Amino acid sequence: MKNILIDFTRLAEKCGFGEIADNYSQQLISIPDIQNMHFIFLVKEKHKGFAGNNVDYVSVEHLAHDLRKLNKKIDLWHSTDQLFIKRKHKKGMKNILTIHDLNFLHEKKGIHRLKTLWKMKWHIRRSDYITVISEYVKDDLLNHIDIGNKPLDVIYNGIKDTDLELQKKPEYIEMPADIVHKRISVPICVQGRGFLLFLRLGVKILVAADQGRFEFLCNRCDQRTEKRVLPGIPLL
Repeated sequence: MKNILIDFTRLAEKCGFGEIADNYSQQLISIPDIQNMHFIFLVKEKHKGFAGNNVDYVSVEHLAHDLRKLNKKIDLWHSTDQLFIKRKHKKGMKNILTIHDLNFLHEKKGIHRLKTLWKMKWHIRRSDYITVISEYVKDDLLNHIDIGNKPLDVIYNGIKDTDLELQKKPEYIEMPADIVHKRISVPICVQGRGFLLFLRLGVKILVAADQGRFEFLCNRCDQRTEKRVLPGIPLL
């Protein structure tokens, strides 16, 4: 029996990594039995037990203590994202690292860029197998980091199939026909810096935000982009 530890510390977080952890864990839970494999989930203390009793749990807050208490040899440790790598290294244990992007190469400068690049190289060096989520990330990785002869594969993130779910328009949206068909081509909701970026690009957008927050963002831009606001949820 092989013991496989999977990092789900991002579970239930409202971000991309959180969505991945939620989907990944639910898929594993839905499989009744995987022969010769036993799973150990690395989670926050508050999420212990979320998948039932067929798996073991160790908490990120008390990792060393929980691993000692578990007293099981871990054969494979999967770090499911590159930003938070909390893992142990022991003889005979294999490490898989999943890399989602290398945005820091294009966003950071100077010492911050070099520091993050050094950490990424170190994590790759300490891994036995590398997976990335797209061909773009694969090319970006190979163009900037020498991974040597380490195996590298593209494994796409899964998505939730909503085709069979009941489609219902949110109650807070009232969408006049003239706005939908004449003012904008595609209604989208963006927030923060993304919102400002779309304005700079001159894209006509539909924003779900309260009036005060919408005006605050608009005042930071000196664009003539046509804007319309609908009642909705505030932007964060």
